[in-house]
Amino acid sequence: MTESSIKKVFRHHWMFWGIAVVLALDLGARLFVLGPQREKIIELHQRYVTLRKPRILQKSEPFGWVLQAEKDISTFKHMLAGSSEFPNVVSEIFNALHSRGLPVEKMSYSHAPAGKGNLNLVKYTTTLSTSGPYSELKAFLADILDSGRLLYIENLTLVNRSKRKESVALNIVLSTFFLDSVHP
Repeated sequence: MTESSIKKVFRHHWMFWGIAVVLALDLGARLFVLGPQREKIIELHQRYVTLRKPRILQKSEPFGWVLQAEKDISTFKHMLAGSSEFPNVVSEIFNALHSRGLPVEKMSYSHAPAGKGNLNLVKYTTTLSTSGPYSELKAFLADILDSGRLLYIENLTLVNRSKRKESVALNIVLSTFFLDSVHP
């Protein structure tokens, strides 16, 4: 086979050779990148399943679930701040927006009693609208989730505002709970 005939084979079968190269790269990635991580992934999954399983109470603890529920409620209450802390939460949200260069287009608040029994809770809800590049909106959401506050995303809407520019509108409803400092 001459050099020109080899070039001719590659030129006429370029798609076949391209697919062959892509498949070879995929196989290499699976063997050399994902292969060594497979055991770690299985180990982490087993650990996750173990941690998510509820603790099985012994027969000697017939009302152990009641004690566990009281302990869980106590832990939950210690995680909550007084309702006077709400302005600090709003400030953290504003700072997270401004650090990402996102404007506050609309922001409103509401609150309502949320506790039953001896849980004197107040639920504060914040509705927020902003817009900007998707990457900054995603980073803002990560900042909110990493804040250490007990924030619940009730609703989240992303809308692409322009087909030419990367401008995405974000509407989000965040809720958080505080201990009612007015009615202890």
